[in-house]
Amino acid sequence: MNSRKLLTILAIATLGFTSAVSANPIIRLSPEGQAAVTVADGDANDTAAAAGVVTFNGGLGAWIVNVTTGVGTPPLGPLPSLDLNSINISSNPGASGNQLVLELTQTGFTDSIGSVAAFFAEIGGTLASGGQLEWFLYVDLDNDAFGSDITIATNTVNTSPFANSGGSSVLLTGPFSMTLRVILTHPDGGTASTSFDFSGRMVPEPGTLLLIGLGLVGLALARRKLS
Repeated sequence: MNSRKLLTILAIATLGFTSAVSANPIIRLSPEGQAAVTVADGDANDTAAAAGVVTFNGGLGAWIVNVTTGVGTPPLGPLPSLDLNSINISSNPGASGNQLVLELTQTGFTDSIGSVAAFFAEIGGTLASGGQLEWFLYVDLDNDAFGSDITIATNTVNTSPFANSGGSSVLLTGPFSMTLRVILTHPDGGTASTSFDFSGRMVPEPGTLLLIGLGLVGLALARRKLS
């Protein structure tokens, strides 16, 4: 088989796991006792220039959010994925509550509709002494922004440093959304800081992994024949 025909077959095979997404990611920050701040991709509060990436920097009452970047699909790849990275939050509790809810959501995922799909979440970082962090990965079958129809994974962290992960499967019946949610509580009194990275994604099924593996092998063979 010549290399051109091989590359054509591989291109057709990849159509089976190409993602279709209709909306960009949105960040929402909800400090205790204050109105939530929502940052959509490309709006005035988004300091990231790239499409599919949302970044917020600034103060929220008693909280200082140094870097909060949310990345969605397709920048992360073809399969539904979300990532909250380089999160660095400090607080001076007492002025307006000591709890902050941080969320990243994206709607319009259409991968694997009509089948059971697996999802996986992982988070790690450092937590303020005496603080607590609760994390959640949701899949919402109503395709609502920040929807929490199905909890894929969740855990509560009270130690530092920390590393958590978890996942489960769900039958996808139509377009769906994914949401990462963190509830951060800092101790009363004094300044405290927390830093973490948090990601959630659909896990490729074995058949898809096989196609990807065959594709990589095929490309290697094609390059060898061309050299």
